[in-house]
Amino acid sequence: MGNYGATDLGEKLHNLRTENEITLVELSKLSGVLASTLSDIERGKIKNPAFSTIEKISLALKVSPLYFCEDLPQTMRESEKIAILFPEDEKEILLNNKNIIPYLGIVFKAYKRGIPAETLNSIIDGVLKMKDEVK
Repeated sequence: MGNYGATDLGEKLHNLRTENEITLVELSKLSGVLASTLSDIERGKIKNPAFSTIEKISLALKVSPLYFCEDLPQTMRESEKIAILFPEDEKEILLNNKNIIPYLGIVFKAYKRGIPAETLNSIIDGVLKMKDEVK
């Protein structure tokens, strides 16, 4: 689970959904998240949904998962804001490895251009296979 600025998460989700004129049922179909779960998030009953839930909602609404973190304190480093979205064991890698930020930038660039995660994974797998063949 993450901490997404829980006081505004439901409001942000509700506003974004209604701005796009999407019902809870429609968003449920687009995201694969139960309409009841979406409703619970909007009403604040679920304050810290799993990152996978935020990711599904974000993809369906065509926004970055970081959209739901915009109100985090300005004093937080970018890596800390990003780390909030990940499970505890992966946070350590993000916060203690300055070299990872450029990689995250590549992922966000691919996301903004509409490249599916599966495609990016296939590209990485292909590069790794080529690298192994060269050895």
